[in-house]
Amino acid sequence: MLNSSPVITVNIFYIGSAQDAKPYVKPFLDLNPVSIQNFTTSYPDVFYAVGTGLNDFVCKEPTGSAYLYPMGLQRYNVPVMGKLFQLYADKIKKNPAFKDSNVMLEGYSLEAVKAVDPASTAFAHRDDNILVGFLPKWPLNLDLSREAEEWASQARKLVQSGTNGRPLSAYVNYAHGDESLEAIYGYEPWRMQRLRRLKRRWDPDMKFRFYNPIR
Repeated sequence: MLNSSPVITVNIFYIGSAQDAKPYVKPFLDLNPVSIQNFTTSYPDVFYAVGTGLNDFVCKEPTGSAYLYPMGLQRYNVPVMGKLFQLYADKIKKNPAFKDSNVMLEGYSLEAVKAVDPASTAFAHRDDNILVGFLPKWPLNLDLSREAEEWASQARKLVQSGTNGRPLSAYVNYAHGDESLEAIYGYEPWRMQRLRRLKRRWDPDMKFRFYNPIR
């Protein structure tokens, strides 16, 4: 938040020199951002450079409550992204207790991911190009869980409406828990059959069942 208004933060990671990265960064610099920070660092220190290291705010003992609602996208729907920004701004204005909430739009290098046959591994979402996460956050001393759930669910449905009917896909490590197993592990019937068969063979007593387990 900046002066009670939403802020768009862009983190760009490039393996190489700052000079070599310039052609990729220039379109963002041409937007005249209010703040620019440039770091050249070793790979193990990348997380600290962007504030996500073990000693940084996001990894410290929580001072508030939070939910995470994920989804995968193949491409950005620009008009829908505009509506999402406005939905965020309206909620923060209506209830400032959510001011630390954020929406993550993550894009990673996909060459190696796309090179693998989707039918050859358990991971089902190789056609997802963008990982979206809706993170409502609020102070521990306030009971805003229901409002947070409604807001994040509304945001995810809004973005889903711009996918031309594509079914919801949810990265397992981000999944909130209200998604179907197919949304997490893949909609192909054969995929779930194989995963369930492996589960019955190697974990018949459901010892590994903490997070979105296959049943």
